[in-house]
Amino acid sequence: MSTRTGLRARRRATAAAALVLAGVLSSVLSACSTDTFKGTDPGATDVPGLVMDPTPLPDVELPGINGAATQNLADVTGPTLISVWATWCTPCRKEMPVLGEFAQTHGGVVDVLGINYQDRADGRAENFMHEVGATYPSLQDTDGKIDALAPFPRMKALPFLAVVDAEGRMVGAEFSVITEVSQLETFVEKNLPGVLGATAPVEETE
Repeated sequence: MSTRTGLRARRRATAAAALVLAGVLSSVLSACSTDTFKGTDPGATDVPGLVMDPTPLPDVELPGINGAATQNLADVTGPTLISVWATWCTPCRKEMPVLGEFAQTHGGVVDVLGINYQDRADGRAENFMHEVGATYPSLQDTDGKIDALAPFPRMKALPFLAVVDAEGRMVGAEFSVITEVSQLETFVEKNLPGVLGATAPVEETE
């Protein structure tokens, strides 16, 4: 094989491998990619579907939208589902009504808190929430402060989902697109076993 022929073969192999990798990442994330990364913590985890040691939320204050007051994430206590979303994220549009349904079913046992990520603070995020019927409160992270700020991973894609325990620690997280309430229930039970038992119907005795 000539040098030129070998080079062409290696290029074809490299291109094929890149296509396979792109397909794998696409199927794993099934989400909207972000364009900028402004992380401040080089030690933050960067793994889709990550499993972590329980870690307190960071000391970051974010303004509230959709009925939420300004809040420091370090003051969030659980059980709470945190959903990171953006108006430019098509999967988020599909997922947010499901989160709203979960909040109506399990609110008071497991709260839902959104974090609007890297949208302008011009009211469009709140309008978006009304448009898709998301009734739960949300905070706004216009500058992407949570990106790679442990325990948050680098926000390479949205939506991102995390669950926080009663001590305010993130105990589980994943990049995924939720289409049914049962998926959220499974995610919560996986990371906080038994917490949804409080909402289970009580059998009547004769």
